[in-house]
Amino acid sequence: MSAESISATYFFVSFFVLVAWSLIWGFATRSIVINRGYDEEGTTWFWFGFFFSLIALIIALTKPEKKRENDFTSSYSPQVEYNTRLSNQRTLNEGGWKCDCGSVNSYYVTSCGCGRTKAQILQKEREANRQAEVASGKSPAEQIKELKQLLDEGIITQDEFDYKKKQLLEL
Repeated sequence: MSAESISATYFFVSFFVLVAWSLIWGFATRSIVINRGYDEEGTTWFWFGFFFSLIALIIALTKPEKKRENDFTSSYSPQVEYNTRLSNQRTLNEGGWKCDCGSVNSYYVTSCGCGRTKAQILQKEREANRQAEVASGKSPAEQIKELKQLLDEGIITQDEFDYKKKQLLEL
């Protein structure tokens, strides 16, 4: 191998290593700027990081956080509400209980964060069921039959049926 070919090979390898190194700095700088909320400046900061590497990265790190228009941490999110409802329903199906304050607690939790105990809530539900039974004049078996009809007609879901059935049978 001649000295010229070694020199050319060394040049190309060095060139590609330098380009790879610059790309890494460029993308790192761009990512930092975008994560800080400056989405529109990402391309400019990529080139700044590409050419000035560590200096650009340090400057990007000193930029203050920018409030985004679609910041979901402080706004309403239908997906979060849906996931919460789904999680609460799953907890109730697994034997959990719902407090008067609205909190859904797992079956192994004996008192709610508001201070009420599971026994107090269950006793209150039993009394309400007895009063409803006396007022309607229907036995739990008749009420379960009505619920089964509603389930067959598709008015209520299987989970709702199971939950109400469990309440009526006081399980």
